[in-house]
Amino acid sequence: MPLLRALQRIKAWFTQYSIHLREQCYIQVTVPAGAINKIKCWRTIADKFLAVCRNGTYRRSKKRKAPLGFAAKIRAKIESLLEQHYKETFFTWLDRGKIVCEPHYCLPSAIHPTSSTAIYGKSLYEAEEDMNTLEQDLVKRLTAIPNVLWWHRNIARHGFAINSYFNHYPDIMIMTKSGKIILAETKGEHLKNDDSREKIELGAAWRNVAGNQYRYYMLFRDEENLPHGAVSMGQFLETVEAL
Repeated sequence: MPLLRALQRIKAWFTQYSIHLREQCYIQVTVPAGAINKIKCWRTIADKFLAVCRNGTYRRSKKRKAPLGFAAKIRAKIESLLEQHYKETFFTWLDRGKIVCEPHYCLPSAIHPTSSTAIYGKSLYEAEEDMNTLEQDLVKRLTAIPNVLWWHRNIARHGFAINSYFNHYPDIMIMTKSGKIILAETKGEHLKNDDSREKIELGAAWRNVAGNQYRYYMLFRDEENLPHGAVSMGQFLETVEAL
């Protein structure tokens, strides 16, 4: 298994660079059984290793290369292994019915954003969290669509989240007069990356299990080089109007 092979490489590296601190103190490289427990243990060891290197308490011979860069790479590899495992487990459980989507979140009666704006019509609250230029352009055009009942700027890390192997807070929530709830994640052109693709995949999974009342879209301003599953702002607005 790739996971176990990666663990073997990590263990070999840490064994080679057993870290002797001062005279008697050193970091242990023994780990518990189980692939995931091992990965978490190696992550803790990597954190200790990085802290030791940064504090200048690592003693090494002149023939050995400075370990800080290697430790950071190992730490990043460990994190990627954990993230991949969590993702695979999440989608496997979702497919097998171990994870279900049920109505749970209730919009609060009032919100308290750090900075706010109240210049756009059809907002759910008297004032919404301040927005970037792309979000402002989207909201302006949403207010002109007769089918839009209200919109809301979701407050990151405080509002609604699609909870999974990571928590995703879509930027804009929209309700149509036909009763559809639409989640829109806006992205600048420079963000056509792996993070965007992860969110598109998660949003599609949420839509499939949430039911016909719900929609999720990731949108960019233009149609050029769109990631698979994303839409342009024009395409999104046409869809909202049709819903």
